[in-house]
Amino acid sequence: MTVPRLYETVILRSFPSIRFFDGLPEGYGYGSPFSMALSGLVTKNFTIYVKSWTLCGEWKEDGVEEFRSGRVPDSVLMLNTVIRAAMDRMDNIHTFQ
Repeated sequence: MTVPRLYETVILRSFPSIRFFDGLPEGYGYGSPFSMALSGLVTKNFTIYVKSWTLCGEWKEDGVEEFRSGRVPDSVLMLNTVIRAAMDRMDNIHTFQ
């Protein structure tokens, strides 16, 4: 009964550096919380409840030299692919920021 309300508004925030809690990096033993949440949206059935989705934060652009030479880095392509996969499953989305 609460799951539809819980996933109605999803905000994923990326941080430019690793944050530590009790001496351990956030997401210790897994990927970053941003990546794990994005993965959950792609692999679980919660996306049917999402009406508003916001991606915010700061990203470090690795591979600046690749951009300069005319190539898009693989990390950027992978992030775009996963975001697109999540959005394709959001049948009821009204807002994306």
